[in-house]
Amino acid sequence: MVDFSGVEKTPSVNKAKIRIGDSKTEISGNWKSVNGLEISEKSEFDRIWDLMQRPGLKKGAEKESVATLRQALAAVSDSSSVIVADIPKPKGAELGDVYEVSVEVSLDSGETLTVAGTAATMSLTAPSGWIAGDAHMHTDVGSDGWGMIYTVPKARSLGHKYMYLTDHVDMLLSGIGWNLYSTVAQNWSDSDLSLFPGLEVTLADGAGDCLGYGLPPTDDPDDPVLMTIVNRQDDAPTVISKLHDIYGAAAAVAHPDGPGIKWIPKGTGYDAVQVVDGPGESFWRASMSVYPYTCRPAAIGGSDFHAPLINSIGAVTWVNAVPASNWLTRKSLVDYAIREGRTCASSEGSFASLYLGTHAPGEDVSVPLGTTLTPKITVGAMYLPTYPNVTVSWRLYGDSTQIRSGSLSFSEGSYLRTISPASVTISSSSKDAYSIVVDFEYRDVYGHIFLDTAYCGPIYIRGY
Repeated sequence: MVDFSGVEKTPSVNKAKIRIGDSKTEISGNWKSVNGLEISEKSEFDRIWDLMQRPGLKKGAEKESVATLRQALAAVSDSSSVIVADIPKPKGAELGDVYEVSVEVSLDSGETLTVAGTAATMSLTAPSGWIAGDAHMHTDVGSDGWGMIYTVPKARSLGHKYMYLTDHVDMLLSGIGWNLYSTVAQNWSDSDLSLFPGLEVTLADGAGDCLGYGLPPTDDPDDPVLMTIVNRQDDAPTVISKLHDIYGAAAAVAHPDGPGIKWIPKGTGYDAVQVVDGPGESFWRASMSVYPYTCRPAAIGGSDFHAPLINSIGAVTWVNAVPASNWLTRKSLVDYAIREGRTCASSEGSFASLYLGTHAPGEDVSVPLGTTLTPKITVGAMYLPTYPNVTVSWRLYGDSTQIRSGSLSFSEGSYLRTISPASVTISSSSKDAYSIVVDFEYRDVYGHIFLDTAYCGPIYIRGY
């Protein structure tokens, strides 16, 4: 992530021109600043990707030029702000391609500044059989989100293969309804990116927001989704029971520690916890270790995307799901993976998975006391041409206790690695949750750092 600490707030930007590669076409647009976020008002871009966020603008030979871009475009007032410049990706370009980009900025004062740099699209890395997607998205079709014309190209540019539309049930009920909502999701899908209908429902008394995955694509007249799952009507056990028993669906805790509505009733039968986006790790870990018999909190990631001026697409839920030729089969496989806990969550797209012996994420097994199991941790670093050097630090937990740790480095070449730490001996008849947290530090040749974290687990093991 580019560090903006110490950058002073500057005069507002009037307009900007963007040129990509050898193209003679210049794209002009007005720019506006909202809470330190710069975004072009143009909406007809082919595929959209971020400068200075994912994966970022690499510093050129002249450091002053990037400082000038900061001053011209950032308009930040504190060190936590991030600038995002949405620019068109050349048609036909592939993930991982690199382009020279020049930005010409006109300030209100009349001064014009020109900055050149290098931008690149992301390329995600994971073992065969794992696919990435966003598990918490809002749209203008069902509730209070942004248009599909923005979200779908954006998801493609990040390498996502699926996207759950999780619009608010009260807005869906008063709007297009479940059947049309599901049809729109299917119509926007193709063999490369699948959109699936999901939902977000607020518990009674505002005690939390619950996400639903694996719901039927069409309503059963006897149990219509939006008449059964009602906003602010039921407590957590009731909502989760309805999702499980009526629809065979999975229930997930959305943003458990905020931002937004925090989740109060821990251990209430949910299948997954949104570890990212938001500070969800402590809730996830407590759910695994304190309530192992009443919930199975698989790690999921979702952006809770509403609009570019509020947040950005990028948080990922990796699922272990084989490719399929048609939409309904793809939906069934992704639904199953989340319901069974075959997941990994990351804030930007890095990958990590944990196996204990042959036992996969989401499994709940009993083994003879004294059994030794060898952990297998697979990490996949994103290929970011502008951030080629990667350091990975991993931590293996048994319940809330760190029991193994280590680090490794990547450079140009393979970004997928499997490691086998020392074996774990099962010495207790209690039900212990095993999980991993993996930190990725991406560094460019100038020392700029881009950070990501991945989470996988739990695997429940108990001795007998």
